[in-house]
Amino acid sequence: PLVVVFLGSTYNVQHNLDAARMIIERVAPLVERRAPGKFVFHILGAKLPLELRSRCVGNIEHKDYISDLDSYLSNVDIALSPSLFGAGMQQKVFEPIARGIPTITSSRALAGYSFQDGKHVLIADSPNEYLEKILLLASQAQRSAIGIAGKTRSSDLFNSLLLDNVVSRELK
Repeated sequence: PLVVVFLGSTYNVQHNLDAARMIIERVAPLVERRAPGKFVFHILGAKLPLELRSRCVGNIEHKDYISDLDSYLSNVDIALSPSLFGAGMQQKVFEPIARGIPTITSSRALAGYSFQDGKHVLIADSPNEYLEKILLLASQAQRSAIGIAGKTRSSDLFNSLLLDNVVSRELK
């Protein structure tokens, strides 16, 4: 099965908890009904409440702590990064895009950065939209195209020369 990851970090943070709940209770079951056995969801992060951990069965696995995240992420096929509320672009959204992992995220999560839906990332704002975008990424060609384009766009937007120029300009 294709590995779909949510990088929740910690579930003491309400927006991570709400996103994990949506994936565990709504998205993963929808996907399993439409594409049985094709996807497995990995929910990463500490302090996932017992009530949600107990629901991590079948096509859902909870992984509390990953000691070698680089190696782990090299085996991930798709990243889900629902960002239901909060400010700015969070690491759980940016990191998989920058690594070339095809990412499905909420429209508000991109914080105004110029990533295009269907080109650099896939945008979903409801469980049914997440379902449709996950099914689209069953295609290796789609995963590859979105992953490469997202990584390239991240590099264009956030390369070290551009960031150095911003810092230099602000320090003057």
